[in-house]
Order: sequence, then C-alpha cells, then structure tokens
Amino acid sequence: MLDMDKFDALQISIASPEKIRSWSYGEVKKPETINYRTHKPERDGLFCERIFGPQKDWECFCGKYKSIRYRGIVCERCNVEITKSAVRRERMGHIQLVTPVGHIWYSKGSPNYIALLLDISARDLEKVLYFQSYIVIDPGNLPLSKKQLLPEEGTAGEMGYRELREKYGDMFIAKMGAEAIKELLAEIDLVRLEKELAEQLKTSTGTKRTHLLKRMELIKMFARSISRPEWMILDVVPVIPPDLRPMVQLDGGRFATSDLNDLYRRVINRNNRLKRLIKLQAPDIIIKNEKRMLQEAVNALIDNGRRGKLVTGPNNRPLKSLTDMLKGKQGRFRQNLLGKRVDYSGRSVIVVGPNLKLHQAGLPKKMALELFKPFVMHKLQQKGLAANIKSAKKMIEREKDEVWDVLEEVIKHHPILLNRAPTLHRLGIQAFEPVLIEGKAIRIHPLVCTAFNADFDGDQMAVHVPLMLDAQVEARMLMLSSNNILKPADGNPISSPSQDMTIGLFYLTIEKPEGDDYPTQTFKLAKGTKWDEILLNEGRPCNFRLAEDISEKLLKYTEIDSKEVIDLLNKAKVDTVKIFKPQVFGTIEEARNAFETGSFNLLYPIYMRKDLFVTEGKAHSKNETTRDHYFRTTVGRVIFNDNLPPDFPYQNIQVKKGTVSSLIKRLFNEYSLTEVGEALDKLKELGFKYATVSGLTISIVDMIDPPKKREILEQADRKVLKIRERWEKGEITRDERKQAEVDIWTKTTEDVTDDLVQKFESTKNLGEYNSVYMMAYSGARGNMQQIRQLAAMRGLMSNPRGDILAFPIKSNFREGLNQSEYFISTYGARKGLVDTALRTADSGYLTRRLVDVSHDVVITNFDCGSELGVEISPIRQNRTSNNIMIDDIMVPIRYRISGRILAKPIINPETNKPLELTVGDEEIVTDAGLYCTDEIAKAIEENCEFTLNFNKLQVGMICAEQVIDPKTNRLILRPDRPLNEYVLNRMQECGFNECKIRSKIVMRSPLTCRSKVGICQCCYGADLATGKRVDIGEAVGIIAAQSIGEPGTQLTMRTFHLGGVALAQRSYIKSRSTGVARFDTLKLTKVSDRSKFEIGSGQETFDKTEFGASLRTVVIGGHLTIEGQKGRKDRVHIPVGSEMKIEPGSKGYNAQINARIVNI
Repeated sequence: MLDMDKFDALQISIASPEKIRSWSYGEVKKPETINYRTHKPERDGLFCERIFGPQKDWECFCGKYKSIRYRGIVCERCNVEITKSAVRRERMGHIQLVTPVGHIWYSKGSPNYIALLLDISARDLEKVLYFQSYIVIDPGNLPLSKKQLLPEEGTAGEMGYRELREKYGDMFIAKMGAEAIKELLAEIDLVRLEKELAEQLKTSTGTKRTHLLKRMELIKMFARSISRPEWMILDVVPVIPPDLRPMVQLDGGRFATSDLNDLYRRVINRNNRLKRLIKLQAPDIIIKNEKRMLQEAVNALIDNGRRGKLVTGPNNRPLKSLTDMLKGKQGRFRQNLLGKRVDYSGRSVIVVGPNLKLHQAGLPKKMALELFKPFVMHKLQQKGLAANIKSAKKMIEREKDEVWDVLEEVIKHHPILLNRAPTLHRLGIQAFEPVLIEGKAIRIHPLVCTAFNADFDGDQMAVHVPLMLDAQVEARMLMLSSNNILKPADGNPISSPSQDMTIGLFYLTIEKPEGDDYPTQTFKLAKGTKWDEILLNEGRPCNFRLAEDISEKLLKYTEIDSKEVIDLLNKAKVDTVKIFKPQVFGTIEEARNAFETGSFNLLYPIYMRKDLFVTEGKAHSKNETTRDHYFRTTVGRVIFNDNLPPDFPYQNIQVKKGTVSSLIKRLFNEYSLTEVGEALDKLKELGFKYATVSGLTISIVDMIDPPKKREILEQADRKVLKIRERWEKGEITRDERKQAEVDIWTKTTEDVTDDLVQKFESTKNLGEYNSVYMMAYSGARGNMQQIRQLAAMRGLMSNPRGDILAFPIKSNFREGLNQSEYFISTYGARKGLVDTALRTADSGYLTRRLVDVSHDVVITNFDCGSELGVEISPIRQNRTSNNIMIDDIMVPIRYRISGRILAKPIINPETNKPLELTVGDEEIVTDAGLYCTDEIAKAIEENCEFTLNFNKLQVGMICAEQVIDPKTNRLILRPDRPLNEYVLNRMQECGFNECKIRSKIVMRSPLTCRSKVGICQCCYGADLATGKRVDIGEAVGIIAAQSIGEPGTQLTMRTFHLGGVALAQRSYIKSRSTGVARFDTLKLTKVSDRSKFEIGSGQETFDKTEFGASLRTVVIGGHLTIEGQKGRKDRVHIPVGSEMKIEPGSKGYNAQINARIVNI
C-alpha cells in the first residue's frame, strides 16, 4: 500500500484498460442518476449504491440490513455492501466502450504524441479519428504504403477506398477511427524502433534531425514508464466516485449537480445508442456518425473545448471537464494541494496604530481570544481556574474576567503573522508581537504600510498564528517587522517615514530668516571707536546680521563678516546700526525650554556650542576663534537630533523624504536593529507631532497663478500663428507644422511651470512655504507635474493611439477647463484606467513565470572556486533623447561593486601591482576574493582612475573619458572601452599628451558560478535586505523574481514622445566630482538666441525678451576640467552648443549642473 505521507513526487501516466477495470467496483450501464420520486440512486446508474457503496452508513439500498454489526456483508437482495458512506468518495466505476476512442490529451495539442509516435501529421490523424479518411494498416502486395490515407471516394487520377475494395477485395487492410490507430500503435516494437531511429540520426540533419530526436525522446519515455502506446486509445472510461461529483437538493425541490454528471451522461447515452445500432445492423454511415459522436463525448468529458465546440449547460455556461478540475488557479493542484485554508487565522479591516512600536500590531481582544482559544483553555486548566477542558470552554464563551488575564499571559511571547493580499513580495507577510485592543479592527504601525502597500481606506488583513515552536522562532528571528527594515530588492529602507511624518519632520527642520519678532540690538558709534572694533569681534560666537536696510549694497540680513562690509558701512556714514541679536544657548534643555515656554520660535536660527554634539568634519586647529566653536542651527533641528542615537553626528540640514531614507540606511549600517527600531519610532512620533503643530492646510488660494502666464501664452500664440501662415503658404509640410507646434507648446508649458516655481521659491527663501509646494518639495506627497496641472497649465495631451495632440490645455484645475479642453483630457484619463487594469493582470502573470523559472536557484555552498567573473563599469548615458552626444554617469561604479567579491585583482596601471587603499585606519590590497563593503567600494571608485602620459598607454587599457578629435569634434573612443592600435594612432595624430585610464574591475557573478546546483555565497555577494553576506539556503531566485514582479504593477508602459526642443531643454551635464572648475581648454563663442521656434516662424530679426537675452555664450569645443583633492583632475566633455551654468574658478559639487545642452 502506498504511504501517503512519504513520497518524493507525483506523476500522471496512462492507465491500461486492465488497470482501470481493477480500480472499478462495477460497470455503469445507465445514464440515470437518482429516481425522481424516491430520490434514491438508480441501479447501474451514475450514483448506483451497488457499485459505489451505500448513501447512509451501515445501511443497504433495500433496507434489509441497518446496523454496524452487519459490516462487510453484501445484501443478497440489492447487492449493496454494508459499510460506511465515506467509501462513495473512494470507489470508482467504469464505462465499457463499444468502440475504442482516442484520448484527447495525446491526440490533440502540441506535441501530438500519437501523431509523433506513428510519424504521421496531426491533420491526418484527426481525419482518421473522426471518420473522414481510411488509413492503410496492411497494404498487402498492392501499390499502397503503410499508414497511407485513403479518401472514401476517389478523385481524378487517384483511387479511393471504395474503388480499391471493389477492385482488390480483401487483398489489403485499411480502417478508420480510433480502432485503426490502436491497431497501428499495438504493432510498435519500442526497442526495435529506438534502434532504427538511432541509425537514422547518424545521417540526418536540420528539421528532420529535430523531428527524430523528439520521436526518440517519446519512445524512451514510454520505455521508462513501462506504458504501452496503444493505451493512448481508450477501451474503458473510468468513472470517478459520486461524492466527488455530487448532486444536492436545493430548497425549491430542484437539484444542483456537478458538470461531470452531464458529461458522463452524454458518454453513456451515445455508447448505449451505438451498441443498439450495431445490434440492429444499422447502415455504415449512421454507425460511423455515432462513433464520431462518442469520440466527441469522451473528448468533452476529458477536456471540454480542446477540440470543436464547447459543450454548454442550460444557461450557455461551458461545462467543467476533468482537465478543468485540475488545471489553472482554481484547479485541484493550485487551489487545494499547494494552498489550503488554514486554522488559527482571522481577517479584519486595518486602521492606523500610531502608538504602537515597530514590532507590534494591535489585535482585537475578541479575535485574539478565538485565535488563541486552545492555548487559553489549556492555561485555565493548568492554573486550576477550570476543572476540565469543557468548563474552560464555557468560561471563554461567557468571557469571564479571568479569561482576559490568561489571554494576556498566553500572547505575551507568541508572535502573530499579518498578511495583506496581494502578497507580491516577501514583505507582504510579516510577524508582530500582538497587543490586545478594544474594537474590531486590527491596528498596524504606520511605518510598515509601505511594505504591505496598505492604506486605511478599507483594506483588510489576515492574521495567522504560528503553532509549532520552530514556526514561532522563525517568525521572531526572520519575519519580525523590526528585522525587515530594508527592501530585499534594492537594499533601500522600506520602513521610512512618509507623507504626514515627512511633512512634520520637514517643518521641524525649516530655518526661517530672522523675522520681525526676532530680538534686535542697536549699536551706536562712540567717539574714538570704529565699526570693525564693535562689529568684527573675534570673541563672539557668530557674525552679526543687519536688521534693516542701510543702503543699496547693505540690505537687511547682510552678514557683517569682512572688512569690505565695514568699508561699505563707513561709506554710508551711519552712526547707528540695528542688528539681529544672536540667540546663544548653552544646553539642549535650555533651547528646548525656550521653545516650549513660548519665548522663542521653533524655526528661528540659534547658535550652540559644537562640543555639545557629535559633529562630522575637521579636527580643531590652534588658530581657531570663538566663532569656530559655535554653529548656526534651529531649535527644531536640535529637537530632531535629540531623537537620534546619542553618538550619531549632528544633522544640521532640512529634512526631506530622501534625507530620512539615507539617515535610516546609515543607522542600519552603524547600529543594532533594536536601536534602529527605537530611532524609527521616535521619528514617527516626532513627525506626527510636528505635522499637527505645523497646522498645514490646503485651500484654493494656495494654488497661486504664475505672474507671467498670460504673457508667455500670448507669445506662444503669436509663434503658432506664424507657423500656420508658413504652412498655408506651402513653405513647410503638415508634419513639420505639427512638430513645430508641439515644440512650442512643450516649451511654453515648461516656461509657465518655471515661472510658478520661481514664485514659490521667492517665498521659500523668506522661510514662508506655500502649503502645496511644501508637500511636493519635501517629498511628502505629489510632485511638480501635479502642481503644474493644479496651478500653471495642463499642457499637451495624447489621443488614444498615443499621438500628441497639438492643441494644448492652457487652463489649470484651479481655473477649470472649458468644454473642449475637458474632452481632450478624458482620453488620457480613460487610457490610464484601462492600462492599470490590464497591467495588474500582466504583472501578476509575469511574477508567476519568473518564479517558475527561478525557484530552484538557492545559495547552496560557500565558494564554487570559479576564477571567472563579469567586468564592471559605470552605467552611462552616451546620448540625450534627441541624439546629442554626452557623457553622463547614471549609476556610479561604487553602487555596482558594493556587496560583491573581486574575481581578479584591481591592477594599478602605474605600478602593475594590485591597487592599495586606505579605508578608515586600515590598509587594504584589492586582491581576488576581497569582499567590497560600501566603504571599500567608495575608496575603489575614488582611486581607480589614473591620468597617464601618452607614452605609458598600452593596448587593452580601459579608457575613462570620451576621446574626441579637437579638429573635427568627432568621437574617437567612448569611455569604458579598451584602447586599441587604431585609437592610439588617432590620439597620436591629434596630439594627445595624456589620457585618463581606469583599472579593470572584474567581480564574481551568479552568471559565472560553477556550482552544480544553485549559486555559491561568493558569486552572489551580499543579501541586500541585511547588508551582509548572503546565508546558505537563501532562496535568491524567488527574491529576484519578486523584485522584478512587485514593482511591475507601478510601471507605466506609456511613452510620451516629445519633439526636438522639448527634449533638448531637459538635457544637462552634471559634475561627477567636487572641485574647482577650470575653463582653460574650453572654446566659447557668442551666438544669437535663435530657438527652433523662431527659425520655424521665418523671423530674421530677434528682439531681446524678458525671458532671456538675444546673445548666449555657448561652447564650441574642448573640455571642462574640475580640479579635486590630491591634485586629481576630472575632464568632462561638453557638447557643442551647450550653455555653461557655472563660472570659471567656482567651486563645483558632485551632481551639480555644469551646463545645459541646447541646439544652436
């Protein structure tokens, strides 16, 4: 007997007719199910008690035997065995077919196994099975070939079956239907056929060889499974137990039945009719038709709809066949075997729990009592509060006071699992410590909402209780929410404050300039004193700032920090100066108390001693003044830093969403999970508190109008009019006109948006944030695109085909859209909704397929010993979207090598030895096998580039910059490409004296892993969710599949194609390092500001407008050089036509915009 608990795999294989009969307890001969009067099963029918067992326990059909004591007896009157009714779930029957029929799994579909084995086409097989053609089984001595098809009637020049039979009689054998196919299959000698095919394979090529290999594989599979090919033709159809295809009586007296009963009835009816027709010796054509109908009935039973028309029920609904019960999401395997409904689980609506700790979840008391019922009952009995389990159950049902105390005790160290569907990645199910709460809704911590993709608009979550000790340990160690702070997909924090918490922290860390209620002080110039003696005192903690305007050059807020300012004061000949009195606090408590007592504003600047905090920066020098021991900050920032760990460096910054995320990543790397969890909870409370204190609101007056909007639109209208005039004259084509109009309106939309942003910025500099702008600027909610539509203009829209309409929406949502604008904008709205619905389904299916192919990729061992790897270089953007050549690093090299292991040493091209680095206080040699932490990766990026003289350059070295011919301005070599003989010769011809070279970096990769099963730790590298080396046993294939599939629902597949200038306006060159900008090698010229629009409108003269001068200084060749620390130089190629955004000699910072690319 098969042990159902111990098996390795399940395999579906073909059953022989003898096997099917051995399963059966009797033949089903009648299509009837139950008697309409007695409601008892019909004898020999689909529910027959003689075949399938009694309907009632220990009771026969006729009622002669009605007791367990008759167990095993077969009633001599009705032939029903006295046994339990549960056997009706196990006992099978069978239908003995009058004629064989083909099994549709093997006779239809791809690959077609019967056709492949017989080496005939699928179309020919179908003709034979459905009685359209005869197939030759034995050609005798006639000019026929075996397995040749013969039509019923002959055609011109070709004899049909009937003519051949009349002419040659019984000298050949040809048949039709499944009977003929069965005869051919039974003749096959698998061993001999395998040898024949092996011989043919030696000489065959191309498609023939592929076909032979498929046949060979099929024959080997038959040999391995000890199955015979003729079993693919059915003589007997098994009938599944009746309780698996039940028939139940409804309230109105009608019956509801499983679809399978209808399909079995069709087979039995046709089989019985065929038997009767053969007995009556009906005409051949009628019997053939009945045989074909029987074949179709069996097809529908096994797989309805695979061939021909779907068999439908009374209300035109397709009937569910045996295959339908197995396949798909609702099938037996995926629905009932792989995933089942579980005990100890509950479901409820979720609400926010702002007072919870990160590892806690609020569980309603009544739900908890039901979930932990057995534990509470056991504890009540153990404590002597209940005599037995029955009385403990009654206590729980009556909800006695003792029960709640015991429940508290039971759940104290028992984690629960919370799951929100759809579970797109592993963070969709996490463990929490339950906290009992009143009410009926589950409370969850605000910071885990991102991981669950949950919000509080009616979302529901499921609760599960891990029962076994192993499951509880796993939940606490691996699945606890405070252990899942980073996202496994990219290693970024997922438990990061968002929305109202972000806005609260942003408001808390704003620095407002000193206002009217800020304390001031007036200095008078006494005889014999000078302003520099009074105002430039080294002993003060900070420089003074003017509290009023004195002259055009000495405005309010001017910092008195140099002799030049004093000279301006002396020139102004003033004898009194009013300054803002610096507020200096000695301790953190003093600063906090000043705010809490209402004597000082939270956002105004204050000065504090540096030694009160841990600060980042240079060590103190001997020449320091008192001023160097103080720094300018705000009370809000002091409160913010007070909630970070005590030894964490002081963050004197305005906090935005990205800033908080970076801080959390740093906390995660430097502190324990407990400390990180505590810091996150403090930031959450701080965010909520100061979001409330800020009193942030939105009203229609916050949607301010761009001051120059009307002027910009009028100018655009004039340009469009001129374009249309040129088109009417035939000077430009329709397409050129449309493109020019699209370009004009795209730039106009940007100009109106820029005007709006400038308006917002002007108030921001005064410390007064517009509410809407503050939300977008802080990253709490929304973005500039949405604000543009609210307050500037909606701009261009696309039609359902994705083409841009050259008719812009000039209005914004504040003003309201007119009728035509409204209908233009509905295209995009509808497309967005349809795309979302379709994308969600596609994304889920993609995730499923990715999991299917990658689920067996697991970390199996420490090191596979591979010496191979993948060469790593930065990801660059070589061209802008309108095909202008640039060199912009999108993903720096340090992010690509962090958390991975070197496959080969990084060689210093100057010494030809492995690169040596200083990381912190440690000396590191970049040899093979080195694990690159974030610090090591950063050090490698900073030290892997070298500027070599031309005579030291060698073939194969990796170039680190664009090599451009200075005469023709053409590209000789892209960065990250190896030098070759041709490039070196060209460089020599162009007179290059030096070139920047980057060391070759080769990292271990799963692509080159030699592990026989899975991947090794060394080739995979770091687990992004922990920042440490991946553990053995980690299912990295599943993580990879989920990382691609989970954000898939948020990806947009729409591409908004914009025209030339619209894209050119958005292209910038950014600095890759920090240093001083040098223009020594740049060639500049002044050009007229002829934009594409003005050329298109046919203008020859250009007036100076408010939006920019008619002359611009642009680059016509050369490089921008940025001189960094330790004499390092970074050369940046600036494309021809770019407009510089920085001045020579100015300090440039990493990622700062150096130039804007514009067509000239």
